[in-house]
Amino acid sequence: IYYLVKKSKYLGKTKLIKLLYLADYEHYKYFDNEISDIEYIRWNFGPYSPEVCDCIDEMVAIKIITIQRGISVLKSRDYYSFNIIGKYNYTDDLKTEEIEFIKYILKKYDHLEIDELIKIAYATEPMTETSRRGEILDFRVREKVVARKLSIIRKELNAEMGLTKQYDPKDSLIDEELILHKTTPAS
Repeated sequence: IYYLVKKSKYLGKTKLIKLLYLADYEHYKYFDNEISDIEYIRWNFGPYSPEVCDCIDEMVAIKIITIQRGISVLKSRDYYSFNIIGKYNYTDDLKTEEIEFIKYILKKYDHLEIDELIKIAYATEPMTETSRRGEILDFRVREKVVARKLSIIRKELNAEMGLTKQYDPKDSLIDEELILHKTTPAS
């Protein structure tokens, strides 16, 4: 959280939570684990974490960050932004690879408006596969979605090829018996 607050431009609570979620989501997608141990739930504006809000409150209470409240003239709504106080270095808890990954996430998403970030977060598998407000978002659901999509593609391929049994790629090029005995087919 501290690193994102330190490095992001115009960061409010909603944007912070979306950036954290997308960092964890994409890190899981590529490396099978999240960067943080944050638990996210489905909420009104996409992924949400009470843990993050509690952490922000604690960081304000012990004077690591401040929260500034403002009013967006263009959007006619309140916004909050965070500022670092002092010269703390909490990045010691992050590995170099994690810092680089967060930099990648910031480069990819930090310039986007909050409405765009919310749309992107809503399009992730944990959000599309979860319908109840307050339900915990599970990054592992992505694997189930991919397996389901592959199954649909296989069925469509079988139908296009007119196959009655399930298509198996190893059977398609050469008979298994020929491979085992290294014989040539009879002419």
